[in-house]
Amino acid sequence: MKKPVILIVEDNPTTRKLLRIALESEQYEVIEAADGQTALEQAKKGPALILQDLILPDMDGLSLNRKLREMSELRDTPILALSGFLSKVEEMHASDTGFTAFLVKPIDATHLLDVIQVYLPPVSSVNPEAQVGQGKCVLLVDDNLSQLKFIKLQLLNVGYKVVTATSGPDALEKIEKHSPDAVVSDVLMPHMDGFELCLAIRRDPRTCNLPVILLTANYLEEADRALARKVSANDFITRTSNAKELVQALEKSFSVKAPMLYPEPMDFFKEEHTHRLIRQLERQIINNTGLAQQCALQAAQLSLLGGVADALTSSTSIERTLHNVLTTCLDVAGISKGALYLLDKKNNFNLCQIIGYKKEDTENVSHFFNLPSAFLEILDQKIVIQIPSDELDKNLTDVFLSQAEVTSALLIPLISEAKCLGALFLGSKTTNITESGPITFAHTLGTQLGQAIALAKSFENIAESEQRYRSLMGSASCSIFIGNQNGEIIEVNKRGRKLLNTDQENIIGKKFIDFVIPSDQLFASKQLIKLSQEKAIKTTEVRIQPVNESQRVIEFSGVEVDLAKEKLLLLILNDVTEREQLRTKALLNDKLTTVGTLTAGIAHEINNPIASILANLSFLSSQVQSLTALITDLKQINQESNLNEKNEQLALLLEKQEKTAFLDKINDAIQDTTEAAEHIHDIVHDLKSFTRADEERITAIDINEVLNSAIKMSFPMTKFHAVVEKELSENIPSLLLNRGKLHQVFLNLIVNAAQAIPEGKTSSNKILVSSKIEDQFIRIDVTDTGQGVAPELVSKIFDPFFTTKSVGCGTGLGLTICREIINSLGGHIEVANTSGNGTTFSVYLPLKLQSKVAIKKINISAAASTRRRLLLIDDESLLLKGLQRILESFHDITAVADGQSALNIIDETHCQFDIIICDLNMPDVNGADVYQYIAEHYPNREQDIIFMSGGVYTQELMDFIANINNKHLEKPFSSKILLSMIDEHLTKK
Repeated sequence: MKKPVILIVEDNPTTRKLLRIALESEQYEVIEAADGQTALEQAKKGPALILQDLILPDMDGLSLNRKLREMSELRDTPILALSGFLSKVEEMHASDTGFTAFLVKPIDATHLLDVIQVYLPPVSSVNPEAQVGQGKCVLLVDDNLSQLKFIKLQLLNVGYKVVTATSGPDALEKIEKHSPDAVVSDVLMPHMDGFELCLAIRRDPRTCNLPVILLTANYLEEADRALARKVSANDFITRTSNAKELVQALEKSFSVKAPMLYPEPMDFFKEEHTHRLIRQLERQIINNTGLAQQCALQAAQLSLLGGVADALTSSTSIERTLHNVLTTCLDVAGISKGALYLLDKKNNFNLCQIIGYKKEDTENVSHFFNLPSAFLEILDQKIVIQIPSDELDKNLTDVFLSQAEVTSALLIPLISEAKCLGALFLGSKTTNITESGPITFAHTLGTQLGQAIALAKSFENIAESEQRYRSLMGSASCSIFIGNQNGEIIEVNKRGRKLLNTDQENIIGKKFIDFVIPSDQLFASKQLIKLSQEKAIKTTEVRIQPVNESQRVIEFSGVEVDLAKEKLLLLILNDVTEREQLRTKALLNDKLTTVGTLTAGIAHEINNPIASILANLSFLSSQVQSLTALITDLKQINQESNLNEKNEQLALLLEKQEKTAFLDKINDAIQDTTEAAEHIHDIVHDLKSFTRADEERITAIDINEVLNSAIKMSFPMTKFHAVVEKELSENIPSLLLNRGKLHQVFLNLIVNAAQAIPEGKTSSNKILVSSKIEDQFIRIDVTDTGQGVAPELVSKIFDPFFTTKSVGCGTGLGLTICREIINSLGGHIEVANTSGNGTTFSVYLPLKLQSKVAIKKINISAAASTRRRLLLIDDESLLLKGLQRILESFHDITAVADGQSALNIIDETHCQFDIIICDLNMPDVNGADVYQYIAEHYPNREQDIIFMSGGVYTQELMDFIANINNKHLEKPFSSKILLSMIDEHLTKK
């Protein structure tokens, strides 16, 4: 047999689900609609019954009901109205709305099924072959329209034809018009009740044999049944939700003759009828009084529940809520005094709320009105104490009632989960509240208050825990992400939102891996897999991409948290970008320091032999020149003298020399070697400049000279990529800067330009280095013809760790350091794509750094003709000999190989030297020591010292050179510079 189909029309998904589950559990087929329009579409499927909410989003319940009834197939279909508003249901009851019945939400599942089974009886009962009505016509009379429709549907389901009437007079008219086979009438009706209708039918000869069955829900006494017999009713039935007894009475009435009317006088009937009406009214008054009391108690309980509900959904404290709830309950229940006590952690009763007493009575109330400990022991047993009571000492209860200023009282334990949380005192001056009604109310009140207090405390604990949780999350110095087992983020704290630079709605639902840069995602995924397998991962680092910001380096750790119903992933993130930047810079600086130290040492070791080579080359050059002059003289002599055998040999030698030109070749070799040595000198000088990038020495710097040095030093990198061109303005003033740091900036920009150009097309690519004055700045441009910078990357190119180079080819800090150096000088650096391909980096240095002292250039001139006495001091013997060979052609030289020997000679000669040329870096006694000794023992003679060095690498020597005015030559140097410096010094003397 096909299952009956029920249509549920309800916009609340929770209520709809509960109704569906209840109906499907009884094997009904359910179709659903969340609004009126959907309901009309679903109704075309011909449901056997409809459950319809009265308030829908697109139309009201009455409009939907009318449209449903207009569908011919639903004209007689039961439609049960649902509403959570009792007033709405009562309003529908009072008018003919087309609904079959009304149900008030929330609906108990058992009650719902009982009601449904009334309108949808078993399939077998609607089988035409088994229907007991057999098409007989029954006149159904009831002034209650809902009851009328309800019974009509029950009779139709068992095969009867039904005609309805809503009053006695209406029923008499319908009898004449339809000639029914039986009449079923309610007893309690206005104007003409069921007794009077039955009597009228029996007095009419035309209807005296018509079966009449009376239904009642109120006339339940034997005298009522007797009166039914006197008016000759076939049966007198108590109304129930089941039509079985009514159907049986109808079956029986068709098989027997109608009872004869009793011959009592009419006055007697009226008297008896009136008596039964009065009795019914008395009973109704009693019932209504009891119902009123029950309603008052139920109202109090509902008020309690409502107050607790309000408390749980608002920020009101539990103490304030309990006071409001207690006041309402006592007022509704007619109780004048009350007090609420809660047990503390030490199991002591503490007064929490008080009602009906003055403030000065508080202390008395706090001590339970001096209640004996025996009473409190009863409370521990979770039993309501009634005062007065036969079980309690009368003297004690009289004293208690007197102090409490009441005539009766209840002490109610507040119970939750078999645990006493406190006690409630209720007292009344006028009403005996120890009767069963108040006792029942007290039990309910105590249980509900106990549960409410426990629940409220739980909510307070949860709220406090939630507040602590939120405070900790919000105040955490690290970023916290909470994800589900799928890796989706379900919660993030304020720090995490700031880290990703976006709002919460743009984070929730996404995965942590979505914010990791693509190159790090594989590694991060492996870590998250490890987290799910091992329940925890140690701190590790990845790079993330915040919204509209540069990449950040973060370290994260994670742990899997196993809750009761789910497993969550807790990720802790810390932004370590600055730390990594500092660490990387520290590593770079450490490497640079190491390289610088090694380079400085190598430079020092190279400088001395190079200086020696240059000195010796200079000497050889002078000797070749002398030899050339000698040969020229010999030629002249040979031409002027008489020829003899010896002169012939000399002539042959001179001719051979002229043919081979060996002196010219020697001179060319010397010049080439000199140029090579000077090139090594330039390389070492540039290396020294680069390794001094971290020194803080501020000196007058020639910007173009630094650019030239950077261009020369970058040549090994640029020569395979592009041709380097220069456009350097000659009117660039010197600036007070740190040469090493500026050298580092220019070198970095030139090398970057070269790396932006692929190898192999050197002649077709160009790197242009230019300098000029622009407004209040010196502008230095480095322009390349490379691939350019993508527009979306221009704003990020100076960010720490950002690099477009492949892995292992850069740290992403080069341009960051360049910007920091230039910004620290009060300048700025910019980048722009040039027209076509290529990029231009522009460095702006403020002219306010201009040096007031012009950079002195050494004037190279011929050596002085006057021979002077010089002391030459250097621990490098090769260099010492080379310099001695050069200088002794012009001056008288005393050469010593260490500082102490120099001091001894100075003392021996009483410092009778015109100039002292001294190396700075020497073991034991260095150049500074020699200076200090002469200044102390031979005042003013220290000004005659010219210092030379292969590099100044200690802070002590740096400070020394910075604080004296003596000339200082950096090795290697040319002999011409040395001779000119000597000549200049001697000229001033």
